[in-house]
Amino acid sequence: MQSTLDFAASITVEPASATARRHVGLAAAAIVFIGALAYSNSFAGRFIFDDRNILEDPSIRHLWPPWTAMFSPNNVARPVVGLTFAINYQISGLEVWSYHLVNLFIHLLAALALFGIVRRALLSEPMRERFGAAATTLAASVATVWAVHPLETQSVTYIVQRGESLMGLMYLATIYAVIRAAPSASKRWMAVAVAACAIGMATKPVMATAPIVALLFDVIFITGSLKASLRRRWPLYAALGSTWIILAATVAAPTPADWSAGFKMKSLTPLEYLQSQFGVILHYLRLAIWPDRLVLDYAWPVAHTASAIIPFAAFICGLIAATLWALARRPALGFLGAWFFLILAPTSSVMPIADLAVEHRMYLPLAAVVSLFIIGGYQMGQALMARFARSRAPRKPLGQFIGAGLLAVIVAALASLTFLRNTYYQSDILMWADIVSKRPANARAHNNLGMFLAERGQYTEALAHFDEACRLNPEDALAKNNLALTLANQGRVSEAIPLYLSALQRKPDYTDAHFNLGRALTAQGDFEAAKAHFMATVKLDPAYAEAYFGWALVLKQEGRAAEAVDPLRRVIELRPDWVEALDELALILATNADHQLRDAGQAIALAERAVRLTRAGRAVPLDVLAAAYAEAQRFEEAIETAQQAARLASAAGDARLADDISARLLDYQARRARRPSPTASKPSAGR
Repeated sequence: MQSTLDFAASITVEPASATARRHVGLAAAAIVFIGALAYSNSFAGRFIFDDRNILEDPSIRHLWPPWTAMFSPNNVARPVVGLTFAINYQISGLEVWSYHLVNLFIHLLAALALFGIVRRALLSEPMRERFGAAATTLAASVATVWAVHPLETQSVTYIVQRGESLMGLMYLATIYAVIRAAPSASKRWMAVAVAACAIGMATKPVMATAPIVALLFDVIFITGSLKASLRRRWPLYAALGSTWIILAATVAAPTPADWSAGFKMKSLTPLEYLQSQFGVILHYLRLAIWPDRLVLDYAWPVAHTASAIIPFAAFICGLIAATLWALARRPALGFLGAWFFLILAPTSSVMPIADLAVEHRMYLPLAAVVSLFIIGGYQMGQALMARFARSRAPRKPLGQFIGAGLLAVIVAALASLTFLRNTYYQSDILMWADIVSKRPANARAHNNLGMFLAERGQYTEALAHFDEACRLNPEDALAKNNLALTLANQGRVSEAIPLYLSALQRKPDYTDAHFNLGRALTAQGDFEAAKAHFMATVKLDPAYAEAYFGWALVLKQEGRAAEAVDPLRRVIELRPDWVEALDELALILATNADHQLRDAGQAIALAERAVRLTRAGRAVPLDVLAAAYAEAQRFEEAIETAQQAARLASAAGDARLADDISARLLDYQARRARRPSPTASKPSAGR
C-alpha cells in the first residue's frame, strides 16, 4: 500500500498554489496568443496543390450520414479527416476560412497538449530536482517555439495536411491522458487515452507508434521499469494496442492513391527508399535548426551512389546508436531520440512513398529537437552562470533576463518566418515559383507553374516552363499535354498535335490528351479523327461532358445534326446548366430539316433555361429562343426576343451576329420559321 502511495505522490504534479495555477494558465494563454498571431494571415491561404482534392471530392458535400464522407474511396484510409472536411463544407462550403480556422485550432490544441506533457515530464521524479522550479517556463518555451516554428506551416496552412496535425493532436492527447491516468489509475483518463489513440489510428498511419511511445514515457518518467509499468497498467496498454486493429483496417482499404505508397509500388523499392531517407532525415534536422529553405514539393532524388548514401547513413546511424546508449544510461535524453525516430519510422524507413521528402512529416518529431535545444540550453545556461557569476544572489535574475531575451528573439524570428511562409500559400504562382527557384530540377514544379501562368494568359513564360518540364522528364505526358494545349491556345495547332500524340503514346488512357487532340483536329478540319478521340475520351470517362459536346459539334460540322442530339442530351444530363449545350440542342430541335426530329416544346424549354441562366444578358441564347418561338408559330414572341438579341449583339460590338439576327428577324416578321444555320460553335476549352 505504501509503495502505491509513493508511486502516486511521485507523479502528482498539479500546481500546489493559486499562484502556480495562475502561472500555468498565463503560460497556456501566451502559447495560444503567440501561435495564433504567427498564423493570423493563414486565413488568406487558398486551396493549393493537393488541396484541390477537397474541391473535387463529392463525398464531403453531405454530413449525414457521416460514413459517406468517412469511407468514400478518397477518405477511407483517413476517415476522421474526411469527416472534418465534411463539417467544414457544412460551415463554409468551399470558402477557405473555416478550413484554416479548424487547422489552426487543432494546432493550438496540440501545442497545449505538448506543454502539458513537457511540464509533467520535468516535474516527474527523475527530472524534478534539476528542472522542477522552471518546469512551467521551460514547457511553455518548448510549446511556443514548436507552435511558431515555420517547419510546421505545411501541417497547418496547407489545408489537406490536416491529417498530420490532427494525428499529432491525438498522439499528444494519448500520451497526456496516459500521464494523467497514472496517479490514481483514473478510468476516465484511461478512456480518454484509448479514445484519442483510436481516433488517431483512423486519422493517419503515423499514429502506429503512439502506444509504444506512451509506454516508453511511462517506463522512463513514471515507474522506472518496464515490468512495473506493465504490471500496474497492463489493461491500459492492452487497450491502446487494440487500436492497431483500426489502423490495420484503414491501411488495408483500397484507395485511389495506392500507387503512391506501399510495398506494391513498382517505381520505388524499399531499399531505394531507405537509402534515400538518410539524407532526407538529415535535411529535416537542418530545417529544424535553420528553417531557411522550406519547399512544398521537393521531388527529392533517389540516392544511388555511395557518396549520396554512406555519409548520411553514418550520421543517422550514429544518432540512432546514441539514442540507444542514452536510453540505457540517460533515459530522459534517450526518450527525445526515441520520440524522433519512432514517429518518423512509418514514413522515413522502408515503406516506399512516392514523395521521398515532405516537411509535414516533421510535425511531431520537431518537438524532440525543440525540447533538446530549449532544455539543453537551460542546463548550459545554468552551468555558465554557476561558473561566471560569483555571487549566487544576482545569478538567478541575470540568468532569467538573458534567457527571456534569447527566447524572445528566437520566438519573434520564427514567428516572423512563419508569417512570411504563410503568404506563399495565398498564391499558386508564388508558391510554384518559390519551388522552382529552390528545386530547379523539379519537373512537376515547372509544369504546375506553367499551368498557372497559362491560366493568366502569360503564354510565353508558361511555354518556357512546360519545355523545361518536358526536358527534365521526357516521359511526363501531363507536361506534354499542357505544352501542346498552350501552343494550341496561341493558334499553333499544327505544333500541338504531335505533342498530344506523344503524350498519348506514353499514357494511352490520358483522357485530357484525347479530348484536347480532338479539339485540335477539329480546328484542322479532320472531323473523323477528331470524333474518334472524343469517343475515346467518353469511353475512358463516361462523365467527361466536354468530350460529348465536342463530339456533337463535329457531327454538326459534318451535317449530321440529328446524330448530335444524343451526345448533347448526355452533356445536359451531366451539366444541366451548360448554356452552350442547351443552345445547341434547342437549335437542332427548333430548326433541323428533319421535321420528325423537330420539337418546338422541348426547344423552347431548353432555350428558356439558357436565357434564365444568363439572365437574358447574352445575345445567342435569346437568338435561339426566338427560333424556338418561331417554330412553335409564336411569332410575336419570336420578334420581340430577336429584337432584344440584336440589341445585345450590337452593344457587345458583334456586328456580324447582329446582322444575322436582323436577317432572321425579317423571316419572323414574315411569319417564317428559322432553318438550319451552316455554322456551329467550337468545343469548350480543354482541361
